[in-house]
Amino acid sequence: MKPVRIGMVGCGGIANAHLEGYRSLAGRGCDHFVLSAVCDVDAARASAFASQIAQFQATPPQVFTDLDALLAARVVDGVDVCTTHADHHPTAIRCLEAGVHVMVEKPMGVTVRAARRMQEVAARTGHILSIAENSRRGLGQRAMAWLFNQDRRLGAPRLFAIDYFAGPPLPLTPPAEETPAAQLNWRLDKLQAGGGWTYDGGVHLMDSLLVYFGPIDTVYAEHRTLTPRETLLTDGRRVTGHGEDTSLATFRFASGLIGRWSFSFALPGVDFMRVGFYCDQGYVLDETPGGWTHTFGGGFIDSQARIRGADGKEISSRDLELEYVLSLSGEERERLFPHGIQRSMAIECHEFVDCIRCQRQPEVDAAAGLAGLAVSAALYESAEAGVAVRIQDVLDGAVDAYQRPIDAHWGLLP
Repeated sequence: MKPVRIGMVGCGGIANAHLEGYRSLAGRGCDHFVLSAVCDVDAARASAFASQIAQFQATPPQVFTDLDALLAARVVDGVDVCTTHADHHPTAIRCLEAGVHVMVEKPMGVTVRAARRMQEVAARTGHILSIAENSRRGLGQRAMAWLFNQDRRLGAPRLFAIDYFAGPPLPLTPPAEETPAAQLNWRLDKLQAGGGWTYDGGVHLMDSLLVYFGPIDTVYAEHRTLTPRETLLTDGRRVTGHGEDTSLATFRFASGLIGRWSFSFALPGVDFMRVGFYCDQGYVLDETPGGWTHTFGGGFIDSQARIRGADGKEISSRDLELEYVLSLSGEERERLFPHGIQRSMAIECHEFVDCIRCQRQPEVDAAAGLAGLAVSAALYESAEAGVAVRIQDVLDGAVDAYQRPIDAHWGLLP
């Protein structure tokens, strides 16, 4: 069977983590794929990215600066889309319509309507649409999902509390002299990003909560921007970016479980992270630095969580991970951690390639990607309305006041 030809669309930011995933696979002897093309509107960035690929595969990828030219060249079987959030739906749809399979970075779309369009086109064309939600694929999260849903030594979940607070170090210093920028960073633009950190990083957590505990019924959120971020443009204008820097959110699950998530980046001198899941027979605590949205490592960092059960004995997340791995059959272990790789980015890249080779559906398909996105979107809708919001109402489009201006801008309204 010929290697699956993968094209990288978008060569900045998160694309570098995907590249490292493919590099890891190649280094482990995975020869089922070839990175045959790269595409970015910045020609220099695309060429530099192609040069990195040429260091670990025999044939360098072709370089494109236009998606239509890439698709017309017929040099890819699938594309790995690492562009801005607002570009996810038009790029994915064009590729699916052209007969090309797609893996797209999270969040799946800039709004729920954008994600639904992608889902509809994937269903109509029959092509694969995988959402690059890597966190759930990491060893730590796999082990925790097993703990809550199969092993169940801690009993029934009762409550969770997730807190992360940070800010500039003390003593405070005067801001550095500004360097004018040509334009506002896209992550600070609501129309481009869809939202702030609740959307960008928070969707990782939403996906994890759904995996751990099942459907979420209702959410309530309060958002604040305590320290507005301003950008001085080269034309002399000063633009204030969008996006909350502080959030308090509560969740009610279909099962009756309740939980809280809070974060702030605007608290001087503070650096605090704590994840707690409390069950009727014990609890899990994780205070690993940097792990607050990628709970239990998420495939990026090594979790240092502690698990204590009804017998009073405490084990580490490393102990639990070993128990989990030993519970798997050899076939399951190879499927979940191919070539012995435990880093989630490489695993999601391998799965995309394997789905194309074997014509199977990915673990995080359009329905799963939409489910996680809808929870983050519902938090914004709740903060906008000042009331609790049902997830189903957001999925149905009955509650959309926050998203409606974004949908209108991108021509997504009926």
